[in-house]
Amino acid sequence: MEQKERIGFCRMFQTAVMRPKDYKSMVQVRKRTILFFIMVITFLTMFLGSVFPILGFGVSIGGPKHFIMETLPDFQYKDGEFQIDQRIEINNDQLRIVADDDVDRFKAEDFEDDTLVEVLISKHNMRMKNAAVGQNVEIDFADLGKGTFDNQDLLAMMPLFYTGIAIGLVIVYVYAAIGYAFGSFVFAVCGKSMGRMMGKELPFRQMFVYAVMAKATTSILDSMGKAADIGFFSSMTWIFVEFGIILVYLYMGIRESEGSGRTDSAR
Repeated sequence: MEQKERIGFCRMFQTAVMRPKDYKSMVQVRKRTILFFIMVITFLTMFLGSVFPILGFGVSIGGPKHFIMETLPDFQYKDGEFQIDQRIEINNDQLRIVADDDVDRFKAEDFEDDTLVEVLISKHNMRMKNAAVGQNVEIDFADLGKGTFDNQDLLAMMPLFYTGIAIGLVIVYVYAAIGYAFGSFVFAVCGKSMGRMMGKELPFRQMFVYAVMAKATTSILDSMGKAADIGFFSSMTWIFVEFGIILVYLYMGIRESEGSGRTDSAR
């Protein structure tokens, strides 16, 4: 198939959001260009929905050093027991941290269902959850033996903490990109049925490209809405609205395409 001129991400995104009637012009781009579009859209949605809130949280606490040495109450782990001057609980969208030496032990049921990352510290144990990788870990302080750990030691460990966040974000990114591609596949199947009802039989590859483009607008809106903590974007209503918007984009793209009027052979 003859290739058209190279198309940059900005032009593809503009077409995806503002000119669905031109989806047909995207069909002949290279497969790697479609893959690149998926990767960039996924990066933008993850940045808006995950990275931006984390950065905002960092700014709101005055930076890690100020938070650990000035804001965070003095604490100390010593010889199997954790002590802190006063209970702390931090809730920031997908992140929850609790430290309370009045609690003897935290249990698995103390985790909340709607958080991505949780760290719960009691007098005798610590529990950590990372929903992105299915991690649920308990550390019993009695197993750590003798020794001390305080605010200054925590500050020294921040580079390791940053590394953990970076690894977690990479894993989330990969899963999100796969999810975007799979969602596009599902909508491509829906688009094939819609095309038949409109009397236009389009190749599945073409319909997949249409679906990739059609999902761009709602993906950006979804990440922006959740980053702004707008409850509507976490509701079932938004799921139905999102589904409807994507189908409308598909309809407009299919309407301007020239179908064969017959079932194409599998490629």
